[in-house]
Amino acid sequence: MVDTCHLLEESANTVGDLTGWRQWYWRFDWSVRRKSAAAAAAAGSMASSSSCSSSIQTRSGPIDSDVLWMQPKHVSEHVWNGEPDRKLHIRRAVPTYQGEEQIPEEIVPLLRQCGFYWIMRMGYLKINAALISAFIERWRPETHTFHLRCGEATITLQDVSVLLGLRSDGAPLIGSTNLVWADLCEELLGVRPQEGEIEGSVVKLSWLAHHFSDINIDEGSMASSSSCSSSIQTRSGPIDSDVLWMQPKHVSEHVWNGEPDRKLHIRRAVPTYQGEEQIPEEIVPLLRQCGFYWIMRMGYLKINAALISAFIERWRPETHTFHLRCGEATITLQDVSVLLGLRSDGAPLIGSTNLVWADLCEELLGVRPQEGEIEGSVVKLSWLAHHFSDINIDEGNIEQLQRFTRAWILRFIGGVLFVNKSSSRVSLRYLQFLRDFEQCSTYAWGPAVLAYLYREMCSATDYKVKSIGGMCILIQMWAWERCTTLAPKRTPPVIENKPLGHRWLRRGNQHIGNDDLRLFRRKLDLMKRHEFVWEPYTATMMAALPPICVVGGVAWFAVVPLICFHVVEWHQPDRVLRQFGLQQPIPGCPSQPQNLHGITLKGKQDENWFHLLAPIIGQWNNRAEFRVDVYPRQEGLLGYNSDYMVWYRRKTKMFVDPNNANTAALGEVVETLQYMVSPQGRNTWTIDDLVPYVDKLAIISEEQERITEPVSHGPASEREFPAQEFPILQSSVETRGIGRRREPVEAEQYSQQMMERGHGMYYTPATFSEYPSQMYQYPFAGHHTDTFETSHSFGGVAETQPHFSWPTMTPSQQHDAPMATPNAPFAPQWNVPGAIPDMGELLGVDLRQEFSAEAEEAEAGRQRGGRRNPDRKTLVPMALPCCSQSALQHCKPRASLQPSPSRQHCWRFHAKVEALLGMAFPWPRAKLLLKAPSTMALPMQGTCQKSTPWEIAQEQP
Repeated sequence: MVDTCHLLEESANTVGDLTGWRQWYWRFDWSVRRKSAAAAAAAGSMASSSSCSSSIQTRSGPIDSDVLWMQPKHVSEHVWNGEPDRKLHIRRAVPTYQGEEQIPEEIVPLLRQCGFYWIMRMGYLKINAALISAFIERWRPETHTFHLRCGEATITLQDVSVLLGLRSDGAPLIGSTNLVWADLCEELLGVRPQEGEIEGSVVKLSWLAHHFSDINIDEGSMASSSSCSSSIQTRSGPIDSDVLWMQPKHVSEHVWNGEPDRKLHIRRAVPTYQGEEQIPEEIVPLLRQCGFYWIMRMGYLKINAALISAFIERWRPETHTFHLRCGEATITLQDVSVLLGLRSDGAPLIGSTNLVWADLCEELLGVRPQEGEIEGSVVKLSWLAHHFSDINIDEGNIEQLQRFTRAWILRFIGGVLFVNKSSSRVSLRYLQFLRDFEQCSTYAWGPAVLAYLYREMCSATDYKVKSIGGMCILIQMWAWERCTTLAPKRTPPVIENKPLGHRWLRRGNQHIGNDDLRLFRRKLDLMKRHEFVWEPYTATMMAALPPICVVGGVAWFAVVPLICFHVVEWHQPDRVLRQFGLQQPIPGCPSQPQNLHGITLKGKQDENWFHLLAPIIGQWNNRAEFRVDVYPRQEGLLGYNSDYMVWYRRKTKMFVDPNNANTAALGEVVETLQYMVSPQGRNTWTIDDLVPYVDKLAIISEEQERITEPVSHGPASEREFPAQEFPILQSSVETRGIGRRREPVEAEQYSQQMMERGHGMYYTPATFSEYPSQMYQYPFAGHHTDTFETSHSFGGVAETQPHFSWPTMTPSQQHDAPMATPNAPFAPQWNVPGAIPDMGELLGVDLRQEFSAEAEEAEAGRQRGGRRNPDRKTLVPMALPCCSQSALQHCKPRASLQPSPSRQHCWRFHAKVEALLGMAFPWPRAKLLLKAPSTMALPMQGTCQKSTPWEIAQEQP
């Protein structure tokens, strides 16, 4: 029976309807030995050959009805009599979770425990109703078997166990039928069904779906917390959905849920000349005149569909940006100008939509399309290719050359720039802009191309969409210029006086690389911040470009609408200021009006688009007023804990593939372990707190099988064959072995050091949320400490814990440049010497003895009238942001941190220790009054303060 089902499934692609299945069965066999009509007809033809020699009389069967006594009432009798086919409706209602056909990960252990997990997984398999109906026509209720031509067959308990994973033994499923069912629901489900939701012993599935649509389980409410500690729970993201509000309808959600990969088909039809992908030399001067020459050359570049598809999975229609791990990035008008050589300013591309298009063709192309070749304002590309496949122009016939050029540009527009869903037609709306070539070069073709590409990219974020049009070459070149791990291995040099994109056209650079969508997805999921180039266009590159590539630079920085007839998409450089070398603040709400995002021309051919879009056109014309290049320069890379990145991690979907999201859990584990060994956290945890993070490390490293596998001992060696020595050629140096000529090499020690941690408040591990992970743990004046529910995120790993609200202090550049840091709050007052913590292990010096002795000496000096610190005015406190054991050990060898018997160096040592720990010590009987240089500006909460920790110390009671 199993083999039969396999054969039937293999035939499913070719036999889709019930009649086809039935015919397939007839070819396979027919009925049980058949007690069938064909056998009876054959026997009858032998007995009466004269009367039946020219016909075959077949009966329905069976011949003997003692077994299949229900045949007159069986469905096969109706089929035999030619009644309409009956394809069965499969009754089922598969439970869904969060709108998807999936099983919540949280209940999988319990499903395995009760034995329902495997069959539940198979509940989502699609069912072929025609296949089921065809088999039911052969099912016999009298025998509980299928009657096939080869004999009886049925579904047995073996099939149930092997195929479904259900056990075949145990107590029979018999129970009470007269319980109080509402009480049972309240006892076992925690909810009591109301009247209308329950009828007798039957409850509505909709009632269950309503009350159990989501899992809201407090941490620790599971019966066995140990079973959950060794798992990594990752959420799709974002944590806050106010920015990416379309996430449930985005393609990345389908990828996260494990649905089949969707590689987009790139729609384009590149114009050819004489069977080759080339531009006729005769029209090159006119193409240069109208501004299309450079971009036409790039239309022949091969496109990597997997690369485009991977970037579309990270494109957000809400913001018109790619959401990468390092922040938002997008294709701007600067990229259009620099890479393609299209101008970024000029009149918007809006014209009439209700002209007589056949007359316009005849006027500007010299040929009138016939019926069937034109439909509305759309003409077939094949018609243009047929009439303008070759240049037959008499010398000096400029008008004919212009007509051929217009047709060639129109073919390029319809096949590359503004490709519709058919990829075989082009709108004649664009032909009206090609009347005068000088005037044509003044239109804003660059913004129109980018607007159309934006619209196509937004549409392609729908999982059901299988193709994408527009200038997809721009996406590929943009990715190659900015993502070093995605570009070809050899980056070609810049070609002088040509747009930057032309360097990828050289022979040998046409290879598009790997075409594996999952590989590109993984590279984007795991991309490091230094692997994205925010400013690829250096001053040297810009100086080598032709003038058209730098015209209209004002629009590069403007938050303005991009217009292409009815397509209006917003250009938002305010969200990607790092692409222009500027510091990135937290951006405001997206600028794209949602009521303009889906407008088409259907039924709107007679609309006056100049009038409809008048306010939008006005904003484009006044684009200089909407510039955002008013921020200071960004030096180095933006810090991971900067204000923007902290905000961004809550608003974005950091990972597309959940298999790559484990790296986020690794960040959580590392941060928590760093906190555990820090001076602030080492007394706040127990071994039980450490267990789940050790387990997570085993899961991430994929070593859990090796770690949890029991020890197995092999058999003892019974036969040994030691190496033998043979006394031959003893005088030969070759008998010294193969290592006689080799020089020994000593392996060098390889080590990596922990980077020093900068000042500021950073992420606090959720396990220890009541303790900040930095030394600076006390609130500033005016800040109220309260406990509230907050959600921490590590790129998609989110969990809710009670957390203290501390002031935000985040550096803008963590590692790459010097930075100003906020003033450090003070720690509790310590009494000397008894209450000073034992830091001999931490700093390598005995602070108790040294501090006490030096304090006594300082007090005695003060009474004698001596100066306590002659070098006080020249002292500069050391800013050593070391908050981990490894970093402090790294600081041990510094000679300047060792206590000196000299009184002059004694106080400098005190100051440096205070700077190291970020807190002040109130020395007994000796008040430390140190004045730091006034140039040490320490900004806090957006303002620069001239006061230092040393100045504040003077004001403490």
